[in-house]
Amino acid sequence: MRAPHEPELVQDRAVQPDLGKLPPLQDAPKRVGVLLTEFPNQTSVAMWRVAVAMRQLGRTVSVVSTRRNDQPGKFDRTFGQDISDAFYAWPPQIGSALSCCLSQPGKVVQCLRYIASLRDEPIRGRLKLVLMILGSASLSRFCRQRDIQHLVVHSMANAAHLVTMAKLLGGPRFSLRLGGDLEVYGGDHPQKTQHADLIIAAAENNRQQVIQELKISPDRVMQSSLGVDTQRFTPPADRAALQTPVRLLTVARLNKTKGHAFAIEAIALLRDRGIECSYTLYGEGPYRSAIEDQIRSLDLQQQVKLAGVADEATVIESLRQADLFLLPSVGLGEATPVSVLEAMSCGLPAIVSRIGGTPDIIDSWHDGVIVPQADSTAIAESIERLVSDPALHTQMADAARQRAVNSFDSRQVAAKLLHRIASVSDADRPSQDSSPVQ
Repeated sequence: MRAPHEPELVQDRAVQPDLGKLPPLQDAPKRVGVLLTEFPNQTSVAMWRVAVAMRQLGRTVSVVSTRRNDQPGKFDRTFGQDISDAFYAWPPQIGSALSCCLSQPGKVVQCLRYIASLRDEPIRGRLKLVLMILGSASLSRFCRQRDIQHLVVHSMANAAHLVTMAKLLGGPRFSLRLGGDLEVYGGDHPQKTQHADLIIAAAENNRQQVIQELKISPDRVMQSSLGVDTQRFTPPADRAALQTPVRLLTVARLNKTKGHAFAIEAIALLRDRGIECSYTLYGEGPYRSAIEDQIRSLDLQQQVKLAGVADEATVIESLRQADLFLLPSVGLGEATPVSVLEAMSCGLPAIVSRIGGTPDIIDSWHDGVIVPQADSTAIAESIERLVSDPALHTQMADAARQRAVNSFDSRQVAAKLLHRIASVSDADRPSQDSSPVQ
């Protein structure tokens, strides 16, 4: 029997991922760790889904994290047992960490040399990294106890320092995931990436940035979006025809970079043209008061609703009921937004800005729409065109679902990642005993 908070699993047999085309995995690591920073949190969900997909592919997967994000009960439904089973590197297990360090002083010296090699980190930051050696020692010991063969790290920020020093202390090989532009993840990227087997870039422009700016061999850099559970994020059995008021939806942090202001301006433009919209925004963040002020100033209190944070089941039902998804992000940091992939998986066309990896996931006017950044007029005109052409909207909805199933299913993403980890040749991998960048 379905739990009360679970969305109905809509049967969609006509469009399902072809798992027979997964790459061979016989040489891929059998025991994998997935590091999610400050777990549990909302930004970890998509990478956690990839970890779950690895388990479905027969891998033993341990969730590890930098530290625990203590919000009792908030994420229990999403992550379940993994919250309590996860290993948290900080605060470290002092006894075992000291034992690990004292038993191999030479490797501790390597960690200190690594910290000394950092050029962008201020003195205070380096001192914190010296303390982090204890966390790295705890992580290294945990990975050896679990016989973890490879660690996939969902970060290129300080977590990269943590796993680099864990490797220097005898821990496993690792990969780093770049979820956006390098600038967003601090500095010292040459040092962070030197010991990594593989850099996983969320979008092709990020992949090229890593290759060109960090001078890393293209063989060590792959492009891979995060995945979506296409069996859970499914279209409604019968989606209602597009009509006014047009039901618009955004699921994103209330942050200026998400472009909420331009979506709201577009709704005001459409109102002035006689097209009514109903716009729901899920998410919280520091930009809430500014959005509320804009809604009042444009007299859109009846059209725009700030609905706060929603659980996954609520989001899925809202995606099924909406007509269009909006994410007009601006600036740096966006790559391949998971919320857009979820919308596509639910057969919901998305209107997004040209930023990061959005051209990698959307073929404009085929399975979604790409508009210039900060262009409320383009957003309004795109909505108006789809309202005037319901057949195009239906075709686009079907194409969006097909694209999500064919390219972004979590099991496909997990299999390709495991295959690529296995295929990085020993010649391409950094040596276990290589010295830190000087």
